Amino acid sequence: MTTTNALTPDLGGRWLVTTQGSTHVWDLDAMTYERRPGPESPAGAMAYDGIPHRITRVERWPEVDRPAHGPGTRTSRGRSHGKSTATYRAAITDER
Repeated sequence: MTTTNALTPDLGGRWLVTTQGSTHVWDLDAMTYERRPGPESPAGAMAYDGIPHRITRVERWPEVDRPAHGPGTRTSRGRSHGKSTATYRAAITDER
């Protein structure tokens, strides 16, 4: 298992990024993002959870102990997502 404190644009692979109550899957090979809320998620469940969405932009890459800001994605209804009030809490680990 590989860990890092930050994701970068030139990094490939599939990464699990943990916030206060959720896990986020950043697949940098497929350029998709998926939110997996946990029972302690402050935001609770959202309609687009558990579904990989194509990453269309990244305003701030995930970094441990920095405020979270998910990638820009488009849902099947054309909605854009990417804002969060969570903070990345743990080392970012690959999902291999």
